[in-house]
Amino acid sequence: MTILVFKFKLEDQITQSRRKILGQRVYLFYKGKVAYGLFKGLNIYEQSAWSGSMDTGSKILGTYEKHIQLWISEKNLSSIVFLDVGASDGYYALGMIKSKVAESSIAYELSSKDRDIIKSLSLKNEMSTKIELKGEASSSTIINDLKNKKIKLILIDIEGQEYRLITRELLFAAQNCFIIIEVHKLASQYTLDEFKRLCETFHDVEELNDFEKKLPKDVFTENLTDNERVLLLSEGRGYGMIWFALSPKHKA
Repeated sequence: MTILVFKFKLEDQITQSRRKILGQRVYLFYKGKVAYGLFKGLNIYEQSAWSGSMDTGSKILGTYEKHIQLWISEKNLSSIVFLDVGASDGYYALGMIKSKVAESSIAYELSSKDRDIIKSLSLKNEMSTKIELKGEASSSTIINDLKNKKIKLILIDIEGQEYRLITRELLFAAQNCFIIIEVHKLASQYTLDEFKRLCETFHDVEELNDFEKKLPKDVFTENLTDNERVLLLSEGRGYGMIWFALSPKHKA
């Protein structure tokens, strides 16, 4: 058993190392700009404090959480204020501005390193006046933000803390907003069902997943091996995740 555990850990380390190297190759080939998808043209850095360069390839190729990008595109939003809770390196907070979905973003991020990356990238993308950076989010701070009536889209990705953050009061304050929540595993399906029922109080709820993805076809991706293409589609998740996508029941 000990030998098997060691073998699996070693295989995972090798896999993650290959994702890292591929991310670096993609970054160099496309000169650090998102080449496809909703955020096309956005300058990003090779590394983030969260994932290093392992997600860089999928971000530049526009496949990173593609299901979320497609869902947002279907809403035909423009010139809104975007609220990003768990902003990481600013891929969404800045990408929404680049795509013109948002005219500005409010970004909550615990990591000071990632906040520094967002600040630097906002300058690089000439968006420094369009983004407001904050630290830890709470239900009360978000409810206060929602007094800004131009907030129409919220993304919440806080590694399991969504169950603590999202309350009936917050959902009421956000009843005219579209909301995407990355949902993490809980101890029981019953609890997850309860959470979904809470989300359905003021919104219609869809469940999104990332099982259908493919790379764009160009001179770079055509010359990849089958294994490399699969690794570039990987986001390194430990299990098949779902996202709750909330739409207002009564649009304002």
